[in-house]
Amino acid sequence: MKFNFLPVAGKFSWQNNKPFILFVLCLLIIHSFLKIIFYNYNYHLLFNGQAVSLTSLEKMKMIKWSLFTDLLVVAGINSLFLFALIIARFVKFNISKWIIVPVFTIINFFAVLLNLVDVFYFRFHFQRANADLLYVVGHPLERLLLQKLFIIILFFILLAGIFYLLWVLHKRFMKAFNKGAYGYCAACILLFCFILMIVLPSKYFSKRLLPAYPMLQLNSNELPFVQNSFHTFLYSVFRNGGQVSATAFMRDAVCDSLLPLQKFVTVNQTSGNKKNIVLFIMESVPYDFFDTASAFKVAMPFFDSLLQESRFYKNAYCYAHESNKGITAILAGIPTATDIPVYHSPYINMPITHIGQALHQLNYTSLFCIGDEYDNFGFAKCMNWLGIDKYYSKESIAGCELPIG
Repeated sequence: MKFNFLPVAGKFSWQNNKPFILFVLCLLIIHSFLKIIFYNYNYHLLFNGQAVSLTSLEKMKMIKWSLFTDLLVVAGINSLFLFALIIARFVKFNISKWIIVPVFTIINFFAVLLNLVDVFYFRFHFQRANADLLYVVGHPLERLLLQKLFIIILFFILLAGIFYLLWVLHKRFMKAFNKGAYGYCAACILLFCFILMIVLPSKYFSKRLLPAYPMLQLNSNELPFVQNSFHTFLYSVFRNGGQVSATAFMRDAVCDSLLPLQKFVTVNQTSGNKKNIVLFIMESVPYDFFDTASAFKVAMPFFDSLLQESRFYKNAYCYAHESNKGITAILAGIPTATDIPVYHSPYINMPITHIGQALHQLNYTSLFCIGDEYDNFGFAKCMNWLGIDKYYSKESIAGCELPIG
């Protein structure tokens, strides 16, 4: 593949910006190509398994926002690349070849890599890449080595091919830049203004450009298609860690007098009488399976035996339609009122009593077991947030290849 980025002699200086435009366009095509793959691979998840027929207007809105988001990422990264090359011209030591080009090749590779990974990882946490990957990134790398050798080799060949392609693009552009550097002033000025309009809040720009303006023209299930994983990751990293102050609307005594819900149970703290507590959270299992008077009762010898000496909660209260929101209501007492679960949101740092820490104060060791993939629904992050001591998934069971619950 050959990219002719060299400026044409005798043309006006602004036309020397064409190599940079072609450079940005090539990167935009790569991101858009990955987004098309993402859409087709995760179509049934984006629309909850339903066959949705989008109108031409809806498709055009998605394409418009998709291209704009990718352009924001590509222009944002490579405007800094362009500035760095111009500044390097005033430095006697040639840092462009040995420092600037490799650094921005790696940054662009990371941006492309996040979008590539999200094609397959989206179905595990149902949103684009964010700061949560910093917690679970070790496990996917560990799981990668458990795949077949052919898959591993193919994966690294693909990564090497993408990196080589980006390296060629950056080298070709630097070569064109060195022959017409001062013709890039117009591109620098335009890109600088473009980035300022996006970053700086303004009454003129905040309603037009990302990330300040919410994409109200789209449905929430269409957002993952138009988003760019590098943008969502970078945005969440800077937003992650925000503190939420505790607010008391009334005194505890007044609250308990109006709606007394608390029950105090005396717990014997002696080691000899302290009992283990096992909580089963049954997903997609109807009450009829446990009801001996129901015609739909099924044989469950293990659970039937446990019911003889357990406390069974037969009343169900639905706080959400997804497990990643229901788990916070069950284990944290926080019904999710947002589109994403609490442990994926900026409210993760609000002051609550974490169940793992509460159990630890009672000299209990807390364990969480899920019969599915390691971070399905982001449960690994959730249990870390709740202070659970140990986390087990189906990979913890030797020879387990299918979901067990």
